[in-house]
Amino acid sequence: MIEIDSIHGVLKPNSLQFYIQNNKATENVQRYRKVFDENEISYLYVDFIFYNKLFDEEDWQADFTFNAFKLIGEDKLAITTDKISLKVSSDSSTGIATTSWGQDEKGACWDKGKYLWEVYYKKELLWKDEFYVESFGDVTRENNPYFDFLNLTVFEAVSKIPPAEDRNYYTRFQANATRWIYAEFEFQNLHPEEVWKGEFTFNFYNNVKERVGQVRKIETVTTLNKNNTCTVFGGIGSDTEITWQNDIYTIEVIFMGVFIASVQFEVGDTPNKTKLIVDAPKKNEGNALLYSSNFKKAEKEIFAEIDSLVGLASIKKKLHEYYYYVKYLKLRNEKGIKSEEKINLNFVFTGNPGTGKTTVAKLLGRIFKELGLLEKNMVYEVDRGDLVGRYIGETAPQTKEVINKARGGILFIDEAYALWRSENDPKDFGREAIEVLIKELSDGPGNIAIIVAGYPKEMKEFIESNPGLKSRFNIWYEFPDYQPDELLSIAKLNAKKKSLTISSDAEKPLYKMIVDAYRKRDKTFGNARFVSTLIEQAQMNLGLRVMKSGNLKSLTKKDISAIQKVDIDALIANMEKVYPDFPIDEALLKKSLNEFDELTGLEKVKTEVREMVKLVRFYKESKKDVLNSFSLHNVFIGNPGTGKTTVARIMANIYKALGLLERGHLVECGKDTLVAGYVGQTAIKTSEKINEAMGGVLFIDEAYALSSSNSGDFGAEAVEVILKAMEDNRGKFSLITAGYVDEMNDFLDSNPGLKSRFDNFIHFDDYTIDELFEIAIGMLTSKDLKLEQEAEDELKQIIEFRFKRKDKFFGNARFIRRLTDKIIRNQNLRLSDLPKKERTAEVLSLIVEDDIASLVKNEDFYPAKKRKFGF
Repeated sequence: MIEIDSIHGVLKPNSLQFYIQNNKATENVQRYRKVFDENEISYLYVDFIFYNKLFDEEDWQADFTFNAFKLIGEDKLAITTDKISLKVSSDSSTGIATTSWGQDEKGACWDKGKYLWEVYYKKELLWKDEFYVESFGDVTRENNPYFDFLNLTVFEAVSKIPPAEDRNYYTRFQANATRWIYAEFEFQNLHPEEVWKGEFTFNFYNNVKERVGQVRKIETVTTLNKNNTCTVFGGIGSDTEITWQNDIYTIEVIFMGVFIASVQFEVGDTPNKTKLIVDAPKKNEGNALLYSSNFKKAEKEIFAEIDSLVGLASIKKKLHEYYYYVKYLKLRNEKGIKSEEKINLNFVFTGNPGTGKTTVAKLLGRIFKELGLLEKNMVYEVDRGDLVGRYIGETAPQTKEVINKARGGILFIDEAYALWRSENDPKDFGREAIEVLIKELSDGPGNIAIIVAGYPKEMKEFIESNPGLKSRFNIWYEFPDYQPDELLSIAKLNAKKKSLTISSDAEKPLYKMIVDAYRKRDKTFGNARFVSTLIEQAQMNLGLRVMKSGNLKSLTKKDISAIQKVDIDALIANMEKVYPDFPIDEALLKKSLNEFDELTGLEKVKTEVREMVKLVRFYKESKKDVLNSFSLHNVFIGNPGTGKTTVARIMANIYKALGLLERGHLVECGKDTLVAGYVGQTAIKTSEKINEAMGGVLFIDEAYALSSSNSGDFGAEAVEVILKAMEDNRGKFSLITAGYVDEMNDFLDSNPGLKSRFDNFIHFDDYTIDELFEIAIGMLTSKDLKLEQEAEDELKQIIEFRFKRKDKFFGNARFIRRLTDKIIRNQNLRLSDLPKKERTAEVLSLIVEDDIASLVKNEDFYPAKKRKFGF
């Protein structure tokens, strides 16, 4: 409610209350409400309740004006205005002004939406309040079109509701230790495709039916979990004092003014966790999870719906064949023919997201129920997280609990391959879940079907990972990606379900969007989910366009239901990548190029970078699209120590200075940073690193390791995620992969999409002898050290000796780093033997021949059998 802070000499506002007249008048029905169903409303009444400030003084005349509106976005559509004159008696401390609006026929006047009623007194707004109308049907305890009751429990807590794993559920609470007692009301949403308002009231009564507390809640019901379950809480208590007395209590749950369920609990001296006494509505079995109670279709009707599915020709054929083969087996049994063959209810569904796997699972649920193979027309959908516990000993009971919840219907395990890690991780809890599933299929009580689903390659490996799985899952349904024309048909069906149409002018750009997305697709392509999202976004554009038109009253149903070309064009515009235009940071660019110039050698690399800088300047001056003209993705090829990481760090700053990247930071990683222990987690780890690198450079050293046999398919999974990110986030980050020449060539050839994503291949040659010597001198100079002439000669000989015997593992600058570190260590050891007085600044800064000559005994610098070479 919205209270207006206005107190007059004659009245003080109290509240605005809404109600309907109905035949549900029992003690369990709530009179005043904020949410109604259009099918129960003939007239909707509103009471304005106020305090009479002239109580016990004099009678007076009150003239009120009631205005009702339907709220559409930020607009108020006027419905009715009513003026009410009321004589307020001095004998009454309160007054009630009542009005109503509607028609005699229920459902004829009010429709789904959000409404507002305002009350004025002498042209001044006294009060306004909102209420809601939904449209799923009149609610009774026996027939609830909004949800199916699942559970009602009670737990203790403080005023803040704890996570589920931390809740303490009791049938008897300890009086001297209990602060708050909450009711936890769980139900299954029968309309997961929509967002709706529900009004829930929790009434708390003591043993003599005296109400000790009430909680009223207006919930926005939306289903975010795969099994469409929702939970509403209502609790009373105190954080500062003990308020619960020893007694027997009852909590009633009222929904939309109708009593739904109650639970009884006790407050006593000691806590207890025995079974709760719950008065619950009888479960409508047909409502379980997916379909309403009155759902019963004959064989012809079921297959008419199967055949109406877009595409999936091979799946439809298999469903027909399976159905009639099962009927054949049942016929043999009815004729008394004995057979040990059992009807297999377990399937493997393989395919990319949005290809219809869950839809077909639901149809199988109906077929199984129709044939009497399962008790319920139900699909219970789970994934690894629902089956696998966090600690030792949790997985088996957790998996068994899921199986029991699904018993009577279908247990659908999405991304089932995530239960199996590589053979190198025998301690994974997912293996325990697999064993429980196999045991259930071997000697469990039955009355359950299990469908495992996921990507084709991963599912093949999952099934082959355990002989028990392979023998029990031998029916495979392969779901191919939808073709573009099929996706357009699905888009039209989605629009039809939303009472929308797609104009012929809008269809062409929509189809082009679908074709473009189809051509770029990978295994994560959303198929039907993708086009469903397009229609949702197009409807949003339609809604915004309609509401901005400014002439709502003259609009027809067609006007507000037809997706036009302008709505699709807006969708395309929203999806196009918009890049910020950063000016060139001349100071940072100069600093970064100076760093480049100070690097020893790398002349080819420096040339390529300078040319890139010149072209970016030219394109910016010419107002060309710089980011679409340049690829920020590079392949650095070269042996270790040739400066690849250093160059990557400087290039990150150059990209930032040129306005190509926003942040210009470098994120270094390798195979271990990207690849996880089992399929499914690698994508998460890789995505996290990519997100960290947004606006900067992701540098993957030894990238070829992702395609090596040791990485298996986990490395390939990382590559797929990287490829998609390169395509979807073009211009938002730079990827630099680095490694040896031959290995990097093999890596780029390992995936057809890799080589085409990289435009720049930069070769880092090994440093020459003179360049290595220059690097060594630079490292020593940075430590304020200098060499005497004999030491320089000795250093040159070592570098020349190692250079002439190098292989592809030669460390280049890394070798020089190790060499100079060793020389400095030798110098420090020599100086430690000198008396302190002799350690002058000159002596401390000088490298002598002995500091280097002693390295002749070190295998790292002189391989055995070749230490003597002419000095």
